Amino acid sequence: MKKVCVFAVLLSFFSFASISSATLVNVALNGTATQSSLWTGASGGTSLPGNAIDGNTGGIWNTDFLTHTNKDNLAWWQVDLGSVKAIESIDVWNRTDSNADRLFPFTVSILDAAGSSLWSEDYNTAGLAQMTFDPANIINGQIVKIQLRDTNYLHLAEVQVWEDDGSQTPVPEPATFILLGSGLAGLAFYRRKRK
Repeated sequence: MKKVCVFAVLLSFFSFASISSATLVNVALNGTATQSSLWTGASGGTSLPGNAIDGNTGGIWNTDFLTHTNKDNLAWWQVDLGSVKAIESIDVWNRTDSNADRLFPFTVSILDAAGSSLWSEDYNTAGLAQMTFDPANIINGQIVKIQLRDTNYLHLAEVQVWEDDGSQTPVPEPATFILLGSGLAGLAFYRRKRK
């Protein structure tokens, strides 16, 4: 009986240790952002490209800091991540108070350090507050670029670029707890029987 109880405890421990989920990190926060132009109608620093990597996903022009270009042909914004990152997904946060339809149509691209495209996806729905882009496979790239496909102002609230940082967070399954509970109950029963 003792061997069965010890086996149940060990099995539950290894089941718990082997189940895990990836920890994603927003690597854009430490990047360097640039854009095709700086809107000249903005006061202060309200239209700077770095506003899209400041951690604030709020999309209201008067209270949150957004990026804003002039009315450029094929206006673009990009973030250089500083080195190659294993990019799992990208979240794009739009302006939400007005003019949200300006972020349409556009392309999200992952580029290498030289600016060559490694992956891209066209987006053709106007006015959404937040959009997620999930490449089918992890893309090892250094630059993430958002580019309009016509002539318009480009403004963004936030761009998040998610990379698996390599650490694992244990995630227990219900069966793990059942095994652990059974093993502990068996040990308690065995000790009582021994006395």
